[in-house]
Amino acid sequence: MRYVLSNEQRRWIKFVRVYGSPEEVPWDVPEPYRFLHSAYPELTVEYVAMVGVFGPSKPNPPPPCHTSKHQQPLPRFAIH
Repeated sequence: MRYVLSNEQRRWIKFVRVYGSPEEVPWDVPEPYRFLHSAYPELTVEYVAMVGVFGPSKPNPPPPCHTSKHQQPLPRFAIH
């Protein structure tokens, strides 16, 4: 995060987590991403959870299960 703040013009970071099944997808934003949002308010932190298989290429990836931007109060998968 500090590297981005010191060396990048963009102030946006996107984290994508791929889960093996819909049942594994959490119902709320995982704590590490909430922490990053609160610790670095000058950055936009986006968290995306999707079901699939992680690999170097996917010809037709499915759409994300949840994508979010942070608003108060935090709705499901909301970080911005």
